[in-house]
Amino acid sequence: MLGCTYWAAIHLFSGCALSPSNKENYPLEAIFDSQTRGDYIEYIQENQKNINKIYSQSYGNCEYLVDSDSGVTLIQNLINPELAHTIADEVITQNQSNTEKAIICFNYIIHHFKYFSMPEAWPTVAQTLKIHKGDCKGLSLLLSSMLISFNIECYAAISNGHMWVEAKLDGEWKIFETDSDPDRNLIYQLPGFYEKPLFKIFSNRSEKRIRMKGGNI
Repeated sequence: MLGCTYWAAIHLFSGCALSPSNKENYPLEAIFDSQTRGDYIEYIQENQKNINKIYSQSYGNCEYLVDSDSGVTLIQNLINPELAHTIADEVITQNQSNTEKAIICFNYIIHHFKYFSMPEAWPTVAQTLKIHKGDCKGLSLLLSSMLISFNIECYAAISNGHMWVEAKLDGEWKIFETDSDPDRNLIYQLPGFYEKPLFKIFSNRSEKRIRMKGGNI
């Protein structure tokens, strides 16, 4: 699916853009009771099944367009390593390893930024730094920007109505989850939730799992 174009859906759950499969029956409320959680778990499992049925395990380049305050833009244009570095530089020392730098950047975001649902917003790093809050989109783009500013290989992953960051540290890809809500984290712990995300957002490109011939949504 080289050169494909995808319009980022603004069908959102807790401020996170849903993947294009099976969007009809996801819960609209961010408040979880046991029934809502159960329904959403069922939706996630079904959506994962559909993604694996429709898309291969390999990736191709894909334009990922989002709505920002300045209009429609590539998602990469929301990433700003230079600006993020001015913040990261305050808490990082030069003799630290990439793993230490990544953990410090992650902890800084967790402790200094409020997780806040922003269902219709795709904020820039500058906006997130200004208001000191954001959902999985804003905080993941900020964390990615901080890691990229230290030349740490990483990408923001999008799948199943959520966005997170994966960074290559000591030869292994590590997951960084900016949403610390215990109820939602029960869902993120579903087997396979973080495996092979539908989209990978790098600083210079986006990738999407390649659709298999005959696959139907």
